[in-house]
Amino acid sequence: MKKAVKQIDSSAVLDNRTHTDLFARAMKDFHRGDFQKAGALFQQAATGPLLGVNESAQMYLRMCQQRISQSAMDLNTPEDYYNYAVGLINARKYREARESLETAVSAGPQPHFCYALALVEGHLGSMDIAASHLRHAIQMDPALRGLARSDPDFAPLLHHPKLKEAMASAQGTGG
Repeated sequence: MKKAVKQIDSSAVLDNRTHTDLFARAMKDFHRGDFQKAGALFQQAATGPLLGVNESAQMYLRMCQQRISQSAMDLNTPEDYYNYAVGLINARKYREARESLETAVSAGPQPHFCYALALVEGHLGSMDIAASHLRHAIQMDPALRGLARSDPDFAPLLHHPKLKEAMASAQGTGG
Protein backbone atom coordinates (compact mmCIF):
# COMPACT_ATOMS: atom_id res chain seq x y z
CA MET A 1 0.00 0.00 0.00
CA LYS A 2 1.34 3.41 -0.94
CA LYS A 3 1.79 5.92 1.84
CA ALA A 4 -0.11 9.17 1.35
CA VAL A 5 2.14 12.12 0.63
CA LYS A 6 1.84 14.86 3.22
CA GLN A 7 0.97 18.15 1.55
CA ILE A 8 2.36 21.40 2.90
CA ASP A 9 -0.05 24.31 3.08
CA SER A 10 1.71 27.03 1.08
CA SER A 11 0.17 29.74 3.28
CA ALA A 12 1.44 28.14 6.51
CA VAL A 13 4.62 29.35 8.17
CA LEU A 14 7.22 26.59 8.09
CA ASP A 15 9.01 25.47 11.23
CA ASN A 16 12.62 24.26 10.96
CA ARG A 17 11.75 20.56 10.80
CA THR A 18 8.96 20.96 8.24
CA HIS A 19 11.24 23.21 6.22
CA THR A 20 14.03 20.62 6.05
CA ASP A 21 11.54 17.79 5.41
CA LEU A 22 10.06 19.74 2.51
CA PHE A 23 13.52 20.29 1.03
CA ALA A 24 14.33 16.58 1.44
CA ARG A 25 11.12 15.59 -0.40
CA ALA A 26 11.99 18.02 -3.19
CA MET A 27 15.46 16.48 -3.47
CA LYS A 28 13.96 12.99 -3.83
CA ASP A 29 11.74 14.18 -6.68
CA PHE A 30 14.68 16.00 -8.24
CA HIS A 31 16.83 12.85 -8.21
CA ARG A 32 13.93 10.84 -9.67
CA GLY A 33 13.80 13.32 -12.54
CA ASP A 34 10.37 14.72 -11.66
CA PHE A 35 11.44 18.34 -12.11
CA GLN A 36 7.89 19.74 -12.17
CA LYS A 37 7.06 18.33 -8.76
CA ALA A 38 10.51 19.08 -7.33
CA GLY A 39 10.34 22.66 -8.59
CA ALA A 40 7.02 23.27 -6.84
CA LEU A 41 8.44 21.89 -3.59
CA PHE A 42 11.70 23.86 -3.92
CA GLN A 43 9.65 27.01 -4.47
CA GLN A 44 7.90 26.38 -1.14
CA ALA A 45 11.18 25.45 0.56
CA ALA A 46 12.76 28.71 -0.60
CA THR A 47 10.59 30.69 1.82
CA GLY A 48 11.25 28.93 5.13
CA PRO A 49 13.02 29.99 8.30
CA LEU A 50 16.43 28.43 7.51
CA LEU A 51 18.55 30.70 5.31
CA GLY A 52 20.85 27.89 4.11
CA VAL A 53 17.89 25.75 3.04
CA ASN A 54 16.30 28.76 1.30
CA GLU A 55 19.45 29.41 -0.72
CA SER A 56 19.82 25.74 -1.70
CA ALA A 57 16.14 25.54 -2.61
CA GLN A 58 16.46 28.61 -4.85
CA MET A 59 19.49 27.10 -6.59
CA TYR A 60 17.69 23.77 -7.17
CA LEU A 61 14.56 25.59 -8.30
CA ARG A 62 16.62 27.29 -11.04
CA MET A 63 18.04 23.89 -12.06
CA CYS A 64 14.53 22.44 -12.26
CA GLN A 65 13.38 25.34 -14.40
CA GLN A 66 16.36 24.88 -16.73
CA ARG A 67 15.73 21.15 -17.10
CA ILE A 68 12.04 21.67 -17.73
CA SER A 69 12.77 24.23 -20.45
CA GLN A 70 15.40 21.93 -22.03
CA SER A 71 12.96 19.02 -22.11
CA ALA A 72 10.47 21.06 -24.14
CA MET A 73 12.29 20.09 -27.32
CA ASP A 74 11.22 20.92 -30.83
CA LEU A 75 10.78 17.55 -32.54
CA ASN A 76 10.07 17.83 -36.27
CA THR A 77 11.22 14.74 -38.12
CA PRO A 78 10.82 11.02 -37.43
CA GLU A 79 14.58 10.90 -36.81
CA ASP A 80 14.19 13.65 -34.15
CA TYR A 81 11.56 11.56 -32.38
CA TYR A 82 13.78 8.47 -32.61
CA ASN A 83 16.85 10.28 -31.23
CA TYR A 84 14.81 11.76 -28.40
CA ALA A 85 13.44 8.28 -27.60
CA VAL A 86 16.97 6.82 -27.46
CA GLY A 87 17.81 9.34 -24.74
CA LEU A 88 14.69 8.33 -22.85
CA ILE A 89 15.59 4.64 -23.23
CA ASN A 90 19.03 5.34 -21.80
CA ALA A 91 17.31 7.02 -18.85
CA ARG A 92 15.02 3.95 -18.53
CA LYS A 93 11.93 6.09 -19.24
CA TYR A 94 10.28 3.48 -21.43
CA ARG A 95 6.72 4.81 -21.42
CA GLU A 96 7.83 8.23 -22.64
CA ALA A 97 10.15 6.61 -25.18
CA ARG A 98 7.27 4.51 -26.51
CA GLU A 99 5.22 7.61 -27.35
CA SER A 100 8.09 9.18 -29.26
CA LEU A 101 8.93 5.95 -31.10
CA GLU A 102 5.31 5.37 -32.08
CA THR A 103 5.33 8.84 -33.66
CA ALA A 104 8.55 8.01 -35.54
CA VAL A 105 7.27 4.61 -36.73
CA SER A 106 3.93 6.02 -37.88
CA ALA A 107 5.76 8.63 -39.98
CA GLY A 108 8.01 6.07 -41.62
CA PRO A 109 8.75 2.61 -40.21
CA GLN A 110 12.53 2.53 -40.47
CA PRO A 111 14.18 -0.68 -39.20
CA HIS A 112 15.99 1.07 -36.32
CA PHE A 113 12.73 2.72 -35.21
CA CYS A 114 11.00 -0.68 -35.06
CA TYR A 115 13.96 -2.25 -33.27
CA ALA A 116 13.92 0.46 -30.59
CA LEU A 117 10.15 0.13 -30.23
CA ALA A 118 10.55 -3.64 -29.77
CA LEU A 119 13.08 -2.99 -27.01
CA VAL A 120 10.76 -0.52 -25.27
CA GLU A 121 7.69 -2.75 -25.52
CA GLY A 122 9.70 -5.65 -24.13
CA HIS A 123 10.85 -3.65 -21.12
CA LEU A 124 7.25 -2.57 -20.55
CA GLY A 125 6.17 -6.22 -20.56
CA SER A 126 4.25 -6.19 -23.85
CA MET A 127 6.00 -9.22 -25.30
CA ASP A 128 3.55 -9.89 -28.16
CA ILE A 129 3.93 -6.33 -29.41
CA ALA A 130 7.71 -6.41 -28.85
CA ALA A 131 7.97 -9.63 -30.86
CA SER A 132 5.96 -8.13 -33.71
CA HIS A 133 8.16 -5.02 -33.89
CA LEU A 134 11.35 -7.08 -33.63
CA ARG A 135 10.21 -9.42 -36.40
CA HIS A 136 9.35 -6.45 -38.62
CA ALA A 137 12.69 -4.73 -37.91
CA ILE A 138 14.68 -7.86 -38.78
CA GLN A 139 12.67 -8.38 -41.97
CA MET A 140 13.59 -4.85 -43.05
CA ASP A 141 17.24 -5.17 -41.94
CA PRO A 142 18.51 -8.70 -41.17
CA ALA A 143 21.62 -7.26 -39.47
CA LEU A 144 19.39 -6.25 -36.56
CA ARG A 145 19.14 -9.92 -35.55
CA GLY A 146 22.83 -9.91 -34.64
CA LEU A 147 22.46 -6.56 -32.91
CA ALA A 148 19.61 -7.90 -30.78
CA ARG A 149 21.73 -10.89 -29.78
CA SER A 150 24.63 -8.69 -28.65
CA ASP A 151 22.70 -5.69 -27.30
CA PRO A 152 22.95 -5.63 -23.47
CA ASP A 153 19.59 -3.82 -23.30
CA PHE A 154 17.95 -6.65 -25.25
CA ALA A 155 19.74 -9.49 -23.38
CA PRO A 156 17.18 -9.91 -20.57
CA LEU A 157 14.32 -9.90 -23.08
CA LEU A 158 15.65 -12.55 -25.45
CA HIS A 159 14.92 -15.27 -22.90
CA HIS A 160 11.20 -14.70 -23.37
CA PRO A 161 9.58 -17.32 -25.65
CA LYS A 162 7.78 -14.72 -27.79
CA LEU A 163 11.02 -12.92 -28.61
CA LYS A 164 12.90 -16.20 -29.19
CA GLU A 165 10.16 -17.13 -31.62
CA ALA A 166 10.38 -13.73 -33.35
CA MET A 167 14.13 -14.13 -33.77
CA ALA A 168 13.71 -17.60 -35.24
CA SER A 169 10.82 -16.72 -37.58
CA ALA A 170 12.55 -13.57 -38.80
CA GLN A 171 15.64 -15.67 -39.47
CA GLY A 172 13.65 -17.79 -41.88
CA THR A 173 12.40 -14.73 -43.79
CA GLY A 174 15.39 -12.45 -43.97
CA GLY A 175 18.61 -14.41 -44.07
